Amino acid sequence: MKFYLKGAIMVCGLVILANTIGALIQTKEKHNANILLNANFMTTKTEAVKIYKTYMPPHNWTKYVISNSFVLFVPNTVELREEFDSYTQAAKDTYWYGYEINLNDVVFQQKGLAVKNKEAFNTYARIMLRCTVGEKGNYVKANEHWALSTDDILYFQDLAKQSAGVFEIIDSPKVHWIKLDSTYCIEVQYVRKGVENYNTCVSSYYLFNDDKMANIILSYRQQDFQKWEEDFSNVIRTFKWIN
Repeated sequence: MKFYLKGAIMVCGLVILANTIGALIQTKEKHNANILLNANFMTTKTEAVKIYKTYMPPHNWTKYVISNSFVLFVPNTVELREEFDSYTQAAKDTYWYGYEINLNDVVFQQKGLAVKNKEAFNTYARIMLRCTVGEKGNYVKANEHWALSTDDILYFQDLAKQSAGVFEIIDSPKVHWIKLDSTYCIEVQYVRKGVENYNTCVSSYYLFNDDKMANIILSYRQQDFQKWEEDFSNVIRTFKWIN
């Protein structure tokens, strides 16, 4: 994926969450330094970009601060993965502030799965968060975006295919910009096949902020659309850079 940076060309490695349970993280670099970007390629203007206002979550949602970089609220129908002790140890209750997690990789799953609640096994839901911290100028600023080229779209579609792993993607992933108040975000949406003939709806978001990149993947069983769709579509609207 290409980024405009003071007239130079920069090749950026994106980190994706790749296995079916959201625990494996892969890094892919795109090697394409032959295209010169000009100042008109980067824009801070909205061009057919869907704009969403910040969602004010209900009181039973929980606020998380991830890597001292961004804030996200999640509904009470999901839980932090209990398998990883480091997640529990790194999360501390600060009461009014919510939970602060200093790890770069965080996974939420449908509530009750950690204690093997039988009802939890009747559905599927994941919220996977990844924060990559680089150097100043590595990424575009949060209020900037660029016109996606065919190569860009194919690149994000390829990332989606890698993230799907062994599961086949149904139709081509849709790639486009959205805007969360003043923050631009690339949204990649698709449906993939899952276990036991269940399909999974996936929305993957890429957000940039100068020296940071966040990748947020929300997925749920398509057959349980009514249970998950409304809350999961609102999760991304609670996102906010804090540093």
